[in-house]
Amino acid sequence: MERWTILRKAWTVVLGVGVLGLVGVARAADVPLGHRDFYPSPERPVGYRGDGNGDFPGATPVTTWAEGTLAKMQRPNPPHKPEEVLVPVDDKGTNIVWKTEMPGWVNSQPIVVGDRVFTTAEPNQIVCVDAHSGRILWTRTADIFGAAGVEKERAAKLNEMVLLYHVIYDFNEYVTIHGGKGEAPGIAGQIDVVVKKVLPRCVAALRQLDPEVSYDDAAARTSRALAAYGEALPKLSGGKPQVPDTARRDLRALEKAIATSLKKHWPADGGPLPLETPWGNLIGWMMAVPVSDGRHVYVSFGQSVTACYDLDGKVVWQKHVPLSIMRGGTGRSLYTIQSPLLAGDILVDMHGGTEKLRGLNKRTGEVVWEAPVKGDFDRFGKKGGYYVGSHKVVRLVWQNQPVDVIVTNLCNIIRARDGKVLGYLPFAEEGLSGGPSIFGPGDIVIKGCKGDAVNTPLVAYRLAFTAEDKVTATEIWRHERTPGDYYGYVGSPRCIITDGKPNIADPQTGKALFEGRGGKGGGFGHVSTVLAGNTLLWQRAVSSWSDRRVDGKVTITFLSADLSDPSKPKMLSDRNILGGLNMPRCVEYEKYAPELLADDKFWGCWGGRPRHGCYADTVMFPAGNRVFIRTLSHLYCIGDPAVKYDWNPQSRPR
Repeated sequence: MERWTILRKAWTVVLGVGVLGLVGVARAADVPLGHRDFYPSPERPVGYRGDGNGDFPGATPVTTWAEGTLAKMQRPNPPHKPEEVLVPVDDKGTNIVWKTEMPGWVNSQPIVVGDRVFTTAEPNQIVCVDAHSGRILWTRTADIFGAAGVEKERAAKLNEMVLLYHVIYDFNEYVTIHGGKGEAPGIAGQIDVVVKKVLPRCVAALRQLDPEVSYDDAAARTSRALAAYGEALPKLSGGKPQVPDTARRDLRALEKAIATSLKKHWPADGGPLPLETPWGNLIGWMMAVPVSDGRHVYVSFGQSVTACYDLDGKVVWQKHVPLSIMRGGTGRSLYTIQSPLLAGDILVDMHGGTEKLRGLNKRTGEVVWEAPVKGDFDRFGKKGGYYVGSHKVVRLVWQNQPVDVIVTNLCNIIRARDGKVLGYLPFAEEGLSGGPSIFGPGDIVIKGCKGDAVNTPLVAYRLAFTAEDKVTATEIWRHERTPGDYYGYVGSPRCIITDGKPNIADPQTGKALFEGRGGKGGGFGHVSTVLAGNTLLWQRAVSSWSDRRVDGKVTITFLSADLSDPSKPKMLSDRNILGGLNMPRCVEYEKYAPELLADDKFWGCWGGRPRHGCYADTVMFPAGNRVFIRTLSHLYCIGDPAVKYDWNPQSRPR
């Protein structure tokens, strides 16, 4: 009898634990994104715009913040007229818990995994930051040539040569692009520094890294070409420097010589060697947002590397993934914008650009499948465009079982587990396109154009399985000729928010809840739009991309509104300003051209030190009572410093 009582009590304990475990799982599945109890899982990973929709219903953010006391000033903005802006004039900040300088600039968004914040940094870094203090816990750098199979010592030297290439290529781009834009006097002086100090330093480094090749002749040709540009810049003709054809050709001599050496060690089947920074500092290599399942963080490095790390920074795997498109075609070098996705055991890799998606085994990095990005029909993208929109994972149901599909920005519908194409969105593109982006709640997907796709339809479809291997997209509503642009959006079950007209709409019916003024920030939401609980947060972008300045004093204005009633949004604050003299770090220049970084005129919207604050359609991640913001130079934690970060450690699975 006593033995039976003991056994019964033991089984009661086991069953109780099991029931509690099941209850815990159910609760975890229901916890809203952004809530203090939310923690990423394989079923609910976090990445680009959280779950792709920019909706964080569990978050409780502050609605006002500022980097310091604000004052009006005239901002120099050559070649345009000065503009009056609000700028912080001291360090007496409001609702800034901490601010941490990052090891490299980036145009991207952070993600939050419990008490850790992950962000990327140029040219090939992943950074982990403590959410409570802002302390950098670890930083890892991609091994570009090591992942491609080159032995360790040689790979380290080749990776260093890539940095040298970046310095020389970037400065040449800076000279040719900015030389005729009212910045010639400053550039002429910078050329003199490069010829006398930077090029000799780079050649000396090349002799150490690659002693079998002489770079002297190529360096001399580039030096003479730069000198010719330096002499011609003060005497512009029609806004362009008048230099001999030999100078235009020889300007690239040294960068071409380095590229030739690097290509000798690049695998024949490795795809194009990624050397030219995509769209300079407007885009960069590391715009893709990391993704996490709560146990690991997965990163897409622009230089043909995808990697998996545990939360303490240990490399689980690092794989070379060939690029399908580098320059030209519909990809236009913008594959680095696409963020990786997680769907069950599959990591969806984006290095295939507009040509292909790859499904990788998330545990090993091995390729499981490849699938075309573009739908198999002939009505889309006829008028060209560059595709900066995002794909999305959508969970559907077939025979009472959940099935994850990927809806691509070229309208294919692909089963995540095996890469089989199941259908497509019957969307007929109109005009130039920078998209589309796919977003929407549940089984609704909304095709919203981005980039130059102004006056194109905003269309919603409901997805459903009609057979085991077939998904049908049924149009449920549309708005014709909706103004749109590069900017952010929210796909909440309560409402959708776009930078168009209607500004706020019902996702089920498309009915306008709030019309707005349509496009260019005319309503509520614009850039980096996220919905945090009932608070809408966004960033104002003007013609200068985050109020850029030529002296490094960049200001970024964020806004907040109450969306308790989506049909009656109420502005809360329109002057949440970050910025000041926040210098974005440039790893290559710090090492090989520090004189240029010391020059307060070395700024550019393409080459040189980036002169904007943010240039991405999302930079914010709300979590609990905090909002984490990644600007080019810093990672910010926004919230009430007197109140601790509201995160529940018990939400992390053991």
